[in-house]
Amino acid sequence: MSQGSDQDCEESSDRIHWLPLAGGNNLSPGRYSHHGGHRIFLSLGFFYLGGTFHILPYWQGWRKLHAKSGDYVLFIYIHPTPSRSRLYLENSLTGDAYVCTPRGENIRMRLGGGMPKHLNLSTDGEPVHLYMYHRPWNAAFMVDRSPRLEFRGQWRNPSLVMDDHGSIARAFQPDGAVYHGSGAKRPYLTEIVPITLNSGSYSQFCESCASVRQLTQPADKH
Repeated sequence: MSQGSDQDCEESSDRIHWLPLAGGNNLSPGRYSHHGGHRIFLSLGFFYLGGTFHILPYWQGWRKLHAKSGDYVLFIYIHPTPSRSRLYLENSLTGDAYVCTPRGENIRMRLGGGMPKHLNLSTDGEPVHLYMYHRPWNAAFMVDRSPRLEFRGQWRNPSLVMDDHGSIARAFQPDGAVYHGSGAKRPYLTEIVPITLNSGSYSQFCESCASVRQLTQPADKH
């Protein structure tokens, strides 16, 4: 992947799978409702992610983090996937993520994950696990989904406190380039990188990503 630009970052916001406003009754809190002939249930806790009420059940945040391979910026947008059964083991999460690398690349990621099956109205202290992988515009024609990242942690309202479970060291080379080789050849746990995601917008992420790019671009010579 070639280095991105500030314009690439801003245009990427059009490709985030924002939770649709249409069909809001399909996401009725705290009760069953009909969706495509099935009944689904959504915990009230999803409307209070981060400790504040949201009309729609989603949360987005970003943060800059430091690893041995350099500085990264991560943005995530998450929302629940309603279950059609009481037999599920956890509440599933889906969404999008973007990671800005030490080389100035802005990589689009598809996100998944989960939270406990039974959520309180306050999700403070609830565990969360997230995974994400590269999903370019031509994903249907590509086998390689590198990088793949994983984060585990819990809500510490209003933030999401996590660590990367060693996935950044596995997914990137020492110079911050994406590693495209076999994961079996990479040590599973080396460096553990902590991250505290704070609520924020994609435009804030882009501003931070732009500052990373400025550090990676060579200075003009006169």
